[in-house]
Amino acid sequence: MKRMRHLILLLGITATGAFAQDVDATLDWSQRVALSTPASGVVREISVTPGQRVEAGARLGQLDDRRAQAELRRTSADVTRLKLTLEEAEREHQRAEELYERTVIAERDRQLAEIDLAVARADHTAAVAAHQRARVDLEDTRLVAPFDGVVLTVHVSPGETISNALQVTPMVTLASDRPMLARTWIPEAAQSRLSPGQALTVRVAGERLTGKVQALGLEAREGGDEPLYEIVVAFTPSDRVQLRAGQAAVIELP
Repeated sequence: MKRMRHLILLLGITATGAFAQDVDATLDWSQRVALSTPASGVVREISVTPGQRVEAGARLGQLDDRRAQAELRRTSADVTRLKLTLEEAEREHQRAEELYERTVIAERDRQLAEIDLAVARADHTAAVAAHQRARVDLEDTRLVAPFDGVVLTVHVSPGETISNALQVTPMVTLASDRPMLARTWIPEAAQSRLSPGQALTVRVAGERLTGKVQALGLEAREGGDEPLYEIVVAFTPSDRVQLRAGQAAVIELP
């Protein structure tokens, strides 16, 4: 039956150049990502459930961050202390320069003041870098959505320990259905009449939606008497229906 349908499609387009044909397609997510945190630790909270829609930046989960919070406070204190040390070294260096100009102190004393200033600057720079890293480490205990999407799976539970040092443990799988993809395979003669960005209509769940050709496959799928080539149409579904990957759809080929 599928073979006959592809033959009808091929003959219709070749003979008239304007034969409209419905082609069965399958829906797919435009993105599907298993998310986790760079940090390891105990899962304190999972904030979402499967099927829930989230916006980019929404918090999906949280590890125990007490150690990260303590390290951030410690490095903040180091920055404050070493900033004061640096300011004092700058004053001492300025005083040494003035005394040297007045020939009150020797060249060696002036050089020692310069060394003390350089060490104070280096210590302060290292403290600032450590504080910035501690801030990033704290951020890494939070799992946030990188894009608008729908939660497919929650892999962990509060109280569970994850260790991402050697192998990352997925926490939440998130998919994007804005846009959604419709995939199908058609003969080469039919695919050659399409171009990336071309508008096509997708019918799914009782609705006709306008989409655009996102990709035209260049490698054939063997099967039947002729090779078939993939086309991928991206479209934005309405908010009235929750579409799912693997769901049946129809692409209207002009």
